[in-house]
Amino acid sequence: MTPSAVIQVKPGIGDVIWHLPFIRAIAAVSPGAAVTFLAPPRSRAKELLAAETCIAETIYFDHDGSDLRRGLNLIRLSALLRRKRFDTVWILDRTTRPALAAMLAGVPSRIGLGLGAQRFFITNPGIDHNHFHDPPIDWLRALMAATKAPLPTTEPNLQLPADLMAAIGKRFARAPRPWIVVGIGASHPDKEWPRHHWDHLLEGLRKRTPGTLFFIGGAENTTRVQSLMTRDSIEPAMNACDLGIAEAAALLQHADLFLGVDSGPMNLAAAVGTQAVGLFGSTPVLTYSKFIRAVVPDGGPAPGGMQRISPDQVLACCAPLITAADSKFKDAQAILSPDMITPFVSVIIPTRHRPEMLLEAIHSAKAQSFANYEIIVVVNGPENPLTQKSLDCAKAAGCRTVRIEQSGIAVALNAGISAAQGQWIAFLDDDDLWEPNRLKVALSAAETNAADAVFCDIVLFDQARRFAGTRLRPIGGLTAGESMTLTNCAGGCSSTMVKRAALLALGGFDETLVSPDWDLWMRLAWQYRVAWADAPLALVRRHPGNTSRQFSWARSTLRIQWKALWTLPNDLKHLRLRMVAQMLKVAMKGAERAFRVRFIQPVRKVLTAKTKS
Repeated sequence: MTPSAVIQVKPGIGDVIWHLPFIRAIAAVSPGAAVTFLAPPRSRAKELLAAETCIAETIYFDHDGSDLRRGLNLIRLSALLRRKRFDTVWILDRTTRPALAAMLAGVPSRIGLGLGAQRFFITNPGIDHNHFHDPPIDWLRALMAATKAPLPTTEPNLQLPADLMAAIGKRFARAPRPWIVVGIGASHPDKEWPRHHWDHLLEGLRKRTPGTLFFIGGAENTTRVQSLMTRDSIEPAMNACDLGIAEAAALLQHADLFLGVDSGPMNLAAAVGTQAVGLFGSTPVLTYSKFIRAVVPDGGPAPGGMQRISPDQVLACCAPLITAADSKFKDAQAILSPDMITPFVSVIIPTRHRPEMLLEAIHSAKAQSFANYEIIVVVNGPENPLTQKSLDCAKAAGCRTVRIEQSGIAVALNAGISAAQGQWIAFLDDDDLWEPNRLKVALSAAETNAADAVFCDIVLFDQARRFAGTRLRPIGGLTAGESMTLTNCAGGCSSTMVKRAALLALGGFDETLVSPDWDLWMRLAWQYRVAWADAPLALVRRHPGNTSRQFSWARSTLRIQWKALWTLPNDLKHLRLRMVAQMLKVAMKGAERAFRVRFIQPVRKVLTAKTKS
């Protein structure tokens, strides 16, 4: 049980999705970096948030109904909160009843918006009353700012279980690419689009792409979809209305494009980072996601507006997205030019026993705005369930895979280089992410600077999704070769892209080193032209699994520096004294850390135990 809870009263799937960034922000300032989440059953929150590490438990409660029912629900919610003994409850709405229930339950800290009567039952000052008529997202932005909860983005970035992603990818693996998911059905009649418009749209889609159309919309729309598919003779197409909500989300994450009305499936598509073309005929346009492209009638959304959205409008909005999606797959012969059949960039992702993080990394690589690339996943490790799951995830996502037995990271990276077909190679660690324009910006910087290697700035983030930018640049007044010799001003693999010919000429990564990246960057900077893209394009995750002990870091760093000291080019030998001085500093830091861990901390534990006894 967590000491903090978050209450959301709205019942929609979209309500869960768009509240998720705020739940993460609240968890980041809560004990244990996790919260208990309370929501109505219709929200399907348990299924959608199963893989969210910041949510320790999801509990359903009833909120709406008749006046009598609402009163009973308030009593039940208060009893639930009392039973759970929460220290803090956050209310993500201006409604009064959850705040009153928390007060009756004796919850000491009740944090809410404080708009209207709710202000009498919360313990924080609330937000400015001028926000009363703002959209709910703006209420919550103001609340996060007032409570100093970190909110790096309002994009949901919904996490899904790795085994679910692998299962859906395997189920539909034979379906021709690209995959376009069509959302049929709406929560209100005003959101429905006429049948003859659908017929016209599907005919136009079929002419524009050889990929597969998937139809989702829940079991209640199965017959309707079957009628559409039969009447319009759509091939290849799949009726996927039998998928559950989490399975539909997994399909959408595998997909290249979503098309449909303003509905739960559209929200799901944006939540997993898939481009979504949404029809907003009678409802306000959602403006807080970069993944939603709105199609509206002339004059804007209004009652009856869905009738005034033409199929040609929708096709015009979809056309560039379909072209971009088609260009990623070899079966799109009419769109791919012959010189694009061989990938221009090979993305190499080494992985070991982290299938969930691997899926996130693959998803960020597949979201690139530059289309002509391949993804190679090097699966490193002994035969066990985690290794197999990593292989299944990579294959289900359409990646090439290379399998090696348990080896060091340098061996895995070199195996990826050997398998690569592209002129350029970009590395991505399995626990890191990329911005969608990572490859495009780096290639532009390479062209501008006539460079053989391009590095970029990074953004650090942790499990609570707290972000901090890091600018990587050469030391002022020194050349790139001098700077790289004295300090790793390129970062790790995820911020690096190198010409394959240069990597092969240098012999790749040194497999005798535990952490081989700085050594290779030095050798690149000594012999080739390197450049820096002036943008934070790589998101580097900080978590317990990648934080080395300080004295282990010291040994690894000293080995790299010692090797460099004896292999320096003649034009850099004037740096030797500075290198020796740096090596002494590293050795002192490592010794200090080793002494603290091996001697000071054990003695402190013994003394603490004796004091308590």
